[in-house]
This record gives sequence, structure tokens and C-alpha cells, in this order.
Amino acid sequence: MLKHLVGIYFLSILISVITAEALKNESLDRGLFFNVTITERRLNVIRLQVRVSSTKGENFTALKWLYKTYYSSIITEVKLVRGHHIDEFIKVKRLEIGFCYNFQINVQTQNGRWIGPIDQRACTKPRSPGSGTRIGITTITSIPLLIQYPYDGHFDSFRIDYENNANKFSMTVSRAVGVNQTEIEITGLVPQSCYNIDVYTVSFSESSHNSRSFTNVCTQTPLDPNSYTVIYGESSFTIFWVKFSDKYHVNVSCNYLSQVFSLNKPSLYVNGTIPGDCCVMNVNNWNYTVSRQYYVHVNESLPEYPVVISNITTRTHLNLIWREPMRSNGWIHGYTVHLFDNRITTIENYTVSCIQPEPKCSRYDSYWHQCSIFSLINNRNASINYNNSHFHLSIGGFKPGMLYHYSITANNKVGSNTTDRITVITLEDKPKSPATLFITVLNVTTMSITWSPPYITNGAITGYNVSYCSNGISGCKYTVVEGMTSVILRNLDCWKEYLVCVSALTSDGTGPQKCGVKNTSVYEPQSKISKTTASNRTIKLEFEVPCDSMDAPISYNIAYTFLDHSCTADQTNVTQRWECFPLHLCEIIGLFPHWDYSIKLQESVVDNVGRLVVGVWSNDLKVATLHSVPEEVRNVRAQNIKSDSMTVCWEKPCFLNSDIVFYNVTLNDDPYVNVYRFGAILQTECQEIADLLPYTNYTISVTASNQFGKTDPVSIIKQTDIAVPNQPRLSGIEEHATMMTVEWKPPDPYPGPTSYTVKVRDIENSETKNCQTLVYNQTKCSVFGLEEYWQYEVTITAHTERGTKQYKHSRYIQTKQSAPGPVTHLRVNHKNDIEKSHLVVIKFGPPVYRDRNGVIKAYYVRCHDTRTYRDIHFVKLNKNLTELEMTVPDQVLLNISVFAETIENGTEVYQTIFIPAGETNTPLVSSVPLVLAVIGWTLAVVLAGTTVFYKRQLHSQQSNTPVTSNANIIELSGAYDRSDYINADATKDTDGHYESIK
Repeated sequence: MLKHLVGIYFLSILISVITAEALKNESLDRGLFFNVTITERRLNVIRLQVRVSSTKGENFTALKWLYKTYYSSIITEVKLVRGHHIDEFIKVKRLEIGFCYNFQINVQTQNGRWIGPIDQRACTKPRSPGSGTRIGITTITSIPLLIQYPYDGHFDSFRIDYENNANKFSMTVSRAVGVNQTEIEITGLVPQSCYNIDVYTVSFSESSHNSRSFTNVCTQTPLDPNSYTVIYGESSFTIFWVKFSDKYHVNVSCNYLSQVFSLNKPSLYVNGTIPGDCCVMNVNNWNYTVSRQYYVHVNESLPEYPVVISNITTRTHLNLIWREPMRSNGWIHGYTVHLFDNRITTIENYTVSCIQPEPKCSRYDSYWHQCSIFSLINNRNASINYNNSHFHLSIGGFKPGMLYHYSITANNKVGSNTTDRITVITLEDKPKSPATLFITVLNVTTMSITWSPPYITNGAITGYNVSYCSNGISGCKYTVVEGMTSVILRNLDCWKEYLVCVSALTSDGTGPQKCGVKNTSVYEPQSKISKTTASNRTIKLEFEVPCDSMDAPISYNIAYTFLDHSCTADQTNVTQRWECFPLHLCEIIGLFPHWDYSIKLQESVVDNVGRLVVGVWSNDLKVATLHSVPEEVRNVRAQNIKSDSMTVCWEKPCFLNSDIVFYNVTLNDDPYVNVYRFGAILQTECQEIADLLPYTNYTISVTASNQFGKTDPVSIIKQTDIAVPNQPRLSGIEEHATMMTVEWKPPDPYPGPTSYTVKVRDIENSETKNCQTLVYNQTKCSVFGLEEYWQYEVTITAHTERGTKQYKHSRYIQTKQSAPGPVTHLRVNHKNDIEKSHLVVIKFGPPVYRDRNGVIKAYYVRCHDTRTYRDIHFVKLNKNLTELEMTVPDQVLLNISVFAETIENGTEVYQTIFIPAGETNTPLVSSVPLVLAVIGWTLAVVLAGTTVFYKRQLHSQQSNTPVTSNANIIELSGAYDRSDYINADATKDTDGHYESIK
């Protein structure tokens, strides 16, 4: 590498010197120094140094250079300079890789004069060889090398530098066209020596900057000069020998091939050889001074199959002639003859083996000999003869008229090849007599004759001669049967003896007979039914009647077996008997439709000598009765019962009597659903019945039918479940003072047994009172213990076993008015005025809020003289007035009472006061403890010497008329009605909410 760089450096200096000398010789530019030097070359970059000097003192103003691109376009560039000495660098980029450019450089003086051009050729570096460059398998004196081309850029060739022990060598390889790699071989190397190899890419004499290097690549150790290697192919081989010359003359001599070759390498490819052949190769150098001999035994392959010339058969022998394969592909060491019978079963294998040893391929025997002496290993019933490549094999022990197969296999060291099986037939002979003969009297006019073929047929049986004779030879009849071993002889004479004989036929003639005797006068019951006709309940039987049935009465004992007609999985067979006569209708009745019956027959006959001859039972005859309507469905039941649906299920009829079935489900005699089934009919069917009413009885019927009709329905009555009730509907509310009666309509639809709870809630304190119905259909209920003239919230709840549903009335219900309670805070005082009569001041408050029991219309104040029992005053006050002054006499004991009025008079509150003479505010009684006493219907309260009486007027409409007729009745009214019930309820002042007496 260093050597290469030094060479490039000296080359650039030489170019500069030449350029300078040329400029000096130009008379036009005497006194001018113009030099161009290449300072850098890379893959796509060239760098030039331009130095110009003038000894005349001229100044330079511009430097121009131009070059032609790879695509023939011209690039021109100008650089401004200054001074009479120029030392500038020109760096040109984006050039083509491995390509040369001609640069023209000019300089311009201050006078506008251009000096030049100076031509300079410079080339970019090529890329290094590809990464796939590699060393092959070395030989004794050479190293193979595969050079992969660079993936882009231009190049012309490759330079290969290799050295060994300071001995340096170099070679150049030109680039090939149309490929991406080159294979070369470095030859003439020292055996068993190692080399360092560098591969450069060259373009226009420019080498790549880097190389592909390989170190310690060693040649092989020299081999035995006489050794060689053979690589075998199909009908070919390649031989390699140790190199001893640069050119060779080769003579190839095989049994089937002779060729001469001139080579320049120590290997040879020989094609068109015969498998198993022996080839001798004489190899000489170019001037025949050195000669070597090699021996190649070509690989054997499977032989071709033998060629059959002829096969000749007799009655007992097979004579075969075949010749050797057209191509043995090796040494044939034997043959095998395979013998098969007509069922392709191996009878025998005959082995023909070569008794010569296998020849060798060597320098002493260059001809490949085939086997010419054979022997038969197993010579039982066979003999072998070999003549002029033809084999003659004779095999005995065959049977006449039999079909055989054979094949022949040729064997060599690689394997074998066999001919196709070849069919032969031995000549036929007369057959033997039939092996067996059976004569069966079917009836008095018919016989069945059956026989079996002869044990030894001696050929193909073409038919049988059947003769049957009665009353000597004159009564004989003949028939020929082909392709069968049985015949029916009809229209025979009744009660006669027949001689029946059968003989077999081949192409060689008729064989001996086999005979038997049978008498038709001895009637043998046949127990055979000739025809059956079935209906859905009966089976008719018909029999084949002999010719003289009137003289030989026949009866038939019939047994028919069937499964019992029970709907269980373990049905058992039932056998019943029936007796018939041929001249009467034989009909079995009372059978089940669509049912299988197994019928067998035993025939009995009275022969002409009066004996009862009982035949054997016939084989079972399967007869099925015809279809009919199905039986009823089973186990109709309802399950998964809900308030609005249920599932009805049933089992299929025990006996469908057909292959299809229709199920018709009705609900209360109305069709609900039809179900069609065929094929594999399910044991259990279920259908959901929806949109039902709760707690309602339904009649469900299931009827089975088919194309022949329908059966009776099977019905059940089922009740739907109780439902969660719907919301009850309010009919009306009857209000009373202390109770209310609520009436409603039951939920729709009726959900089942339903009870109801009526809840009445006090809207003030949320206290509730309830009433419940005890009878399911009761829709009226009364709630007691309510407050008079009070608002309540009414709720009706319906209850069933499955849940509840509530109705809440949309508005509050108010009880009716009643007599109000006592007024509160009654105070009675009197004043003794000298100028006026005595005054009594009466003050009180309205009844307690909850005891007003309605709208207060008025208050009544009664002043009663207890001494005279007269009412001094009886005053009606407006509902808004709760204070009154009245004049009373002195020296009296007064009973003052006050009560309120709604729709009734309320409870009176009493207070007794004594009016003394000349004193005021003197109570009648001094302070005493509180005393309560009940006197009749009057409650007396003595408080601090004043007696207050409460009298409740209940359930009676009292008059405002005074107790005594001479009372003064005064009616007072005010402008503001403070006793209005609603306003009183809203204000709830302290005077209206005292619950206790103080």
C-alpha cells in the first residue's frame, strides 16, 4: 500500500515538472510560471493545486477551470484572485466513482488577457472489491479466488498482489461483461506454502484506496502421484488425478465406450457410460514422456427386466423361454421365477443362480464378462437350460384347465427388476362328477335340485347336464344348466319316483354323473307362505297348493310372535297360534296396527296311506301391520306454573302407529298450538302456554293424530299461580268525626286470594291507624279512633302470597266536625264600683288546637245564680271574642260557665264566684288544694278556691236557649274572626295550645 502511494506522489511531481517545462518553452508567455498539481483523489472528489507566478510583475484577476462530466455536459467555474503570484486549491466534488476527467485551467491578467489553458487529467478512485470476495479450496500449486464486483462505480480490472517469504508477485484480471463476479486461479505456486493476498480494483490505472486482503492462504501438500479420485454420476463419472503436466492426452477404453481426450487440467468428465462397466484410462503428458493408468468400475444400477420370448402350457406343464435384459446395468448373478395361482397366492419361487464368480475391473481384465453358467437351486418339478443368452425353464405339477400367473426377476448387486405378472392357462380335461347332490321335493309336482361343482374340474365348467326319469328310460327328460348349480323341476307327475342325475361339462367333454332317487308320492310338507297381505289389524296368508290337495288334506299350524303391547322398556315376546286350511281364508285378526310380527309355519298333511306327516317349522317371516291412528298421549302434566304462564308436557303415545305425529294443544277448548314431528320423535314434548290470568283454572287438552286420524284428547285442569297484585282502585271514602270508611275496587286481573291494609296517617305527627280485611273478597274497611275535623293521608295496600302493591290517595282526607272541647284559661273576676253595679270580668281562651273539632262558630257565656237557680245572663259571643264584662248583683254565689260551638255545643267550663257586698276580688273560697270530682256527667275542678266545671255535650245537638226562661241573652260580635279553624290552625298562639289546666 505504501509503495503504491509513493508511486502516485512521484507521478504527480513528474507531471508538474513536465508542465512547467512546457510553459517555459512558450515564447508568448516568457517569464511566466504555471503549474497544476493533483493533491487529492478519492471516490468522488479530486483536489488540484494551481500555482502561477509572473516575473514581469503582471497581476492576475481570475482563475477559471472547466471539465466534461460523465454525461458529456461541460462544467465551468471561475474564482477571483489578486496579485502577481497565485497559489490556489480547486476541490471538485460529486464526481463519478472510478472515472477520469480532463481539466482545463486558465488565468486572466489585469489587462483582460487569458493565459492557458493548461490540461490536467485526473481520475477518481474506484471502490474496493465486494465483501463477497473469498478464497476457494486450494490445490498443491494453485489458489482459487472469487472476486465480487463493487456494487457501483466504474472499474476496468483487478490487480492481485501476493507474496511468500518476501517474494512479491502481481497479476491483473480484466473485468468480464454481464456478470457480477470473476473466478480466477493463482497458479504456479509452491506446494505446502502460505501466501498473503491483496486484491485491488483498478480504473484507468487508478487502484482502489483499500483492498480485500487474505493472510496465510496455504497450498496443499503433494499427493501420491498415482492416486486419483472418482466421482460417480448417472451414466457418467469424473476422475481427478495428481497433476504431473500442464497438458494431457487421455485414452478411455470401456466395454461399450472408447474415446480420446486432450486436456489442460488433471481431471476428466466421461458421459454415456454403461452402469457396471469397466473403464481403463491411459493418461500421458503432452510429449508422452510420462504415462499413468487408472481403472474405473462404473456404478451399477437396477437391471432392466428380462424379456419373455414364449410360454407354452400343456395339461400339467409350463415351458418358459426368456432372454437376458437389454441392459443388465451390472453383473446379473441370478433370476427368480415366481409362480402364483388364480387367487394371486404364491405357489413356488424358482431361483436360477449364476455359479461363476463375479469378475473384477483391473489392469489384468479390462473386459466385463457376464454370467454364462446357471443352475436351478430348487429343481422340484422343474429343469433349466441356458443357451446363447436364452433361458429355457420347464415346470411341472400343474392342474388341467387352471389359471396361473408368473413373473421373472433379474438380480444384480444393486437390486432387482421384475416383469409384470403374466397369465397362463393349462389345457383342460374332462371334469369329475359333481361333489354333492341334493334333491328336495317342494310339492307333489315340483322338485328342487342343487349340487356342488366337482372337486376336480380339470378346466372351466361351462354347464351341467341334468336328467330326470320316471317309469324307466322312456320317461326321461333332459335340461342343460349354465352358470348355476341348482334347478327347479316343475310339472312332475304326482306320487312318482324320479331318478335324477347331474354331470359337469368342460371344453374337453362331459364328466361322469352323480345320481339320486326321490318319490313324489311321499309328500313332504314345505312350510312355505307364498303371499301375505296386511291391514292395520289383520294379516292374510296364502299358500302354494299342491296338485291333488283334495286327496291329500293339508293344514297349517301358524305361530306368530310379537312384542307385548306394553309401554315399557322391557317388553317381552308373546307367541300366539293360529290354524288354517288351504281352501279357506287364512286371516289372523285382532292384531295391533303398525306392529312387527314374526310368522312361521308348520305344514301337516295326511298322505295316501293315512299317515299324518308333520313338516318342520319354516323360517320366520317378518310382516308389519299397516299404520293407524296413534294411541293417546301419556302423562299430560303442567309444570313451571306461574301467574301468567305454565308449561304443559306430555309423553309421546306408547304406539304412534305411524312415522309421523301431530300434537294439538287446546286451552279451554280453543286451539292453542300444533306440533308436528317425524323421524326420531322425542319421548317428551313440552310447550309453554303464555298470556294467562293469575289464579285461574284452565282446561288443557293434548290430542295426538297422524295422517290416518286422531285419537281422544287427554285433558287436565290446572290453576295458575297467585300473582303480585296490581294497584287497587279507590271507590270512595265515607268520613265521620272519629272514623272513616274506605272502599275500593280489587286489582284487575284478580291475582288470587288478596287481603288489604288501609293505613290512615296523621299528617301532623305521622301517627297511623290501620284496619285490615280478613276476608279475601272484602273491599271495605273502617278506621276508628281518629281526631275530629283532622286531615289524614289514606293508603290502601293489596297483599298476596307473592307480593304487595300500594295505592296512595292523591289528596288528604279530613274527618267531619264534632263538638269542640272545653275553652281554656277561664278567668272570672268582679269589681265593686260605688257608682256602678258590680262588674264581673270573664276571660278565656279557645279550646286546645286538637280539641276544636271543627270551625268555631261562637262562644256562649252563662251567668247562673246558684241561690235562685236562675240564669242572670246568657251571652253569645262572636268566635273572635274571648273576653266579657257583665254587671251582677252582690251578695250572690254565681256559677259562670263558658262553652264553644261548632256544629254542636262544646264542653262547658264552670267557675263559681261569690260577689260580696262592698268588696272586690274576694274569692268565695280561700286557697285550697286542687280537687277533682265527677258528679254525674259534670266534671268539677276546684282550683285555688274557685270551682271550674267541665261538661261535655256529646252526640247531641244542644240549643242555645238558656236553662231558665228569664235569662238575659246577649249576642256580641267582633270585627275579626279569630276562631276560624284554618287561621287558628295557622297561628297556634299560646292561648290555643294549652293541653293542661293551670
